[in-house]
Amino acid sequence: MKKIVIVSKTNIGMKANTFGFDGSINILKKSLSKQLKENLNEYFKNNNMEYIVEIENHETLENIIKNGAYKILISPYLKNAIDLSSLDKNSYYILNEDDFLNSNIKNILDIL
Repeated sequence: MKKIVIVSKTNIGMKANTFGFDGSINILKKSLSKQLKENLNEYFKNNNMEYIVEIENHETLENIIKNGAYKILISPYLKNAIDLSSLDKNSYYILNEDDFLNSNIKNILDIL
């Protein structure tokens, strides 16, 4: 199984403050990353595809790759807050707002 990891938040600063946007403050509503994860996993299952999607907001991007991630899906709200220079450009995809806000999986499927 190829592992895809969604990163919607990151830790920044010396005290590791969490930065990122992942939905509303309504605790009864699913986060944007959780909804995207569920949509992708359902599609992969229904189409017998060998992928599994996870959410990781605490590990560094380098560690996510070391831990076996095939592709990292990065929130569009983090693109200016994280350093991608050490990563292979084929190992990550920066989601656009439609992908992230509306759980649109078409563009994601195109890059797999």
